[in-house]
Amino acid sequence: GNSMGLVCRGGPFQRYHQSKLANMLFTSALDEKLRASGSRVKALVAAPGFAITPIFGKVDIKTLGGNTADTMFNIFARTYAQSAADGAVPILTCMVLPSAISGQSYEPADWGPGWRFKVSGPAKVSVWEPNCEAPAGKTLLWSESEAAVGKFTIGQAVSSQGPMP
Repeated sequence: GNSMGLVCRGGPFQRYHQSKLANMLFTSALDEKLRASGSRVKALVAAPGFAITPIFGKVDIKTLGGNTADTMFNIFARTYAQSAADGAVPILTCMVLPSAISGQSYEPADWGPGWRFKVSGPAKVSVWEPNCEAPAGKTLLWSESEAAVGKFTIGQAVSSQGPMP
């Protein structure tokens, strides 16, 4: 996916979006396997929204200049981007929110104008798109991940509190 148009074209952004889809597929598969094993471990995933991080290279959201794409990006970033620290909030939410349920995804709450993704704001549970839970995608990603790093062992966690809800 590349819904940011002229500003965020090219390989780095296409690979970024593919990595987000892979994270969702893997988390969904891991959640299923953890639940099937009776584990209390939670599998959660988060998206940062539009945060100024090194993926954008050298970004100066205080100035205009350079080529047209740079100028457009700087205007967009100045208007809608959040800091890298604010982009970390959905990830931190997954880590520390006691009410987080395995299999959930967190992302910023606020949509950009006319955009297909959330760009900023407090973290909230997001609705998964169908391709993020596609059985064929989960199976392929899981098997390729195991081929790359070795077979994953998912077993019953030892806990006096019983199985995960």
